[in-house]
Amino acid sequence: MAVKPKDKKAAFTRDGEQCVWCGATSGLTIHHRKNRQAGGSKLRDHLANYLTACYTCNGQFEDNLMERARLLGVKLQQWEDPYRTAVFFKHANEWRLLDDFGTYLVVSGRDVREMEAPC
Repeated sequence: MAVKPKDKKAAFTRDGEQCVWCGATSGLTIHHRKNRQAGGSKLRDHLANYLTACYTCNGQFEDNLMERARLLGVKLQQWEDPYRTAVFFKHANEWRLLDDFGTYLVVSGRDVREMEAPC
């Protein structure tokens, strides 16, 4: 199942129409923080699971940068919750906790499990 056009637009808008890693503004796609192939659950189809990435970085998140991407919340393990795991926006130099409303909260680090999940 493809990302709905309205969700893609909301993620692109939230992320400033640029790759969250390198800041590129062309060749953009949606990156799933939790892989859809790990069960293909529709529960993973939500804005907190989407990031804007250029095609180059998106490929590297799955290959060369995977371990680093996991440390920075760009890639999540199956047990991790995108609502309680912040992601590092390299181009902005800040940690952001994403929600399903197309907004985010700037936080101090990746692990925010003690915080109350956004509604």
